[in-house]
Amino acid sequence: MQSKLLETYTNVKWLPENSTFELWQSNELPELNQTKSAFIMAFKNEDIILANVYGRGWDIPGGHIENSETPEEAIHRELFEETGASLLCSSLMGYAKITINSEKPTGYNYPFPISYMPIYWGMIDTISEPSASMEVGKPKLFAEWQIEKEKLIPYHQAFYKAGLARTSVFLKAMQQAV
Repeated sequence: MQSKLLETYTNVKWLPENSTFELWQSNELPELNQTKSAFIMAFKNEDIILANVYGRGWDIPGGHIENSETPEEAIHRELFEETGASLLCSSLMGYAKITINSEKPTGYNYPFPISYMPIYWGMIDTISEPSASMEVGKPKLFAEWQIEKEKLIPYHQAFYKAGLARTSVFLKAMQQAV
């Protein structure tokens, strides 16, 4: 499958001015030398787990990729650190492409002017207490109606909907296997 552009956002509040945030569906990772973080849409049944990230509020789990990690290893670690959840399975959904259309901002620690964030889908196996962290509060599972009512995933809607569809297929397959 080739990459397919799903959504484009401008004026995203946590990005520098004159930036674009694009969501691309793909089964291939973007350029790893321009990839410094990864995120996951993790589901328990049909509910998605979100981390309460200080300074950002409710967000999909994820974060920086450590030097020795692959993006997939990073999402497993970040998911556990931020939510206490471990995965039964996961797969790549695509990536976010961030383009900064201005001078490099002071203190900007990501590849410039283009950086990528792989976004995965996964099914949660177990949930325990998250690691003691100064970055996140207690995580929570949200139903689809809550996500829509409270607009909790404003910049990843296409991946959220695709994740719900994958989850539905996965759950039906698990029921048939029983």
